[in-house]
Amino acid sequence: MLGPSGLVHINLGGLLTYPKAYRDRPTGFLTEASWRTLQTPPFGGYSALGWGVDTACSLGHVGSNGLWWTQAFIDRPAGMAFAGVQNAVTPEAESVVRQPQGAAKLSRNPG
Repeated sequence: MLGPSGLVHINLGGLLTYPKAYRDRPTGFLTEASWRTLQTPPFGGYSALGWGVDTACSLGHVGSNGLWWTQAFIDRPAGMAFAGVQNAVTPEAESVVRQPQGAAKLSRNPG
């Protein structure tokens, strides 16, 4: 059995709305201080309340319910928010999910 996040169900529209909110940080939903708390590793390092944080302040999260593998990626400096879902874990399927991350890095550091 997986949980607790493996027990969360969301439709694809909601899955796309969620990372966009993390990217845009709407203050009508949470205060700026709350967004910072959610997106900043509390003890340093690279983990912010379930989200991986890289040195460019991009956020990523991967999860599975045992049938579907989902990845969300938010790159605020590049203005990108992405969510991908797949039910096969093959190099080809993983490549499709990883391409937006590469595009975000290129947009921040062209050339």
